[in-house]
Amino acid sequence: MSSNIPPNEQPKSKNRSLSTDSLERPGALRALWDRTLLSWRLFWDGRVGVLPKLLPIGAAIYLVSPIDLLPALLMGPLAPLGALDDVGIILLALNLFIQVSPPDIVKEHLRELGSNLLRHSDGDEGDVIDGTVVNKDE
Repeated sequence: MSSNIPPNEQPKSKNRSLSTDSLERPGALRALWDRTLLSWRLFWDGRVGVLPKLLPIGAAIYLVSPIDLLPALLMGPLAPLGALDDVGIILLALNLFIQVSPPDIVKEHLRELGSNLLRHSDGDEGDVIDGTVVNKDE
């Protein structure tokens, strides 16, 4: 079963300079922004069922509720890191929401957003041929 969530693609080179190649590939923040926009559009799409929409609603309720998985009192000097559980819950809810949404609707919204993530969401890798390269000159 293929996922509706496209994988993050990492640049092949470690060179951090801006190039057209690096602009075509989403980084972590770009992928997060794309998924947030995609989730927003899916949430307001009437073709997506009510049950999947409970995921982002539940995450929003958790975010504003006084219940916390990592309370600041238990964190001690690492209290500022206590917000990470909130961020994690939101990211998990958005990813699950995209996964349980109908794939054709997800792809439609990705096309409309003009997202670079669309080319990774098809699950179609093309023809793959496994083999071994043998250099006969050596």
